[in-house]
Amino acid sequence: MDLQPLVSSVEIYTRQHLPKYIEELRELCAIDSVSHYTPGLDLMAAKLGERMRNLGMQVNIVEREVWGNDLLGSMRRLPPFRYLCN
Repeated sequence: MDLQPLVSSVEIYTRQHLPKYIEELRELCAIDSVSHYTPGLDLMAAKLGERMRNLGMQVNIVEREVWGNDLLGSMRRLPPFRYLCN
């Protein structure tokens, strides 16, 4: 199986979107989300939850009074695929 076309496609896509990914990473790293700092942890959960929703994930944020909110993301399973192999 020749994977080169797939690898090339991923490389092209990544190069095209790299500035956006770097900016997103810069914004996330700027959030003061050290352990036990509830406002920063809550903001991080909200930002990552928004990003996950934009990717089509189902997101639940469980609010906590102490230690910051919990973030749970999941993807709905697609119908099973059938593969025919020789």
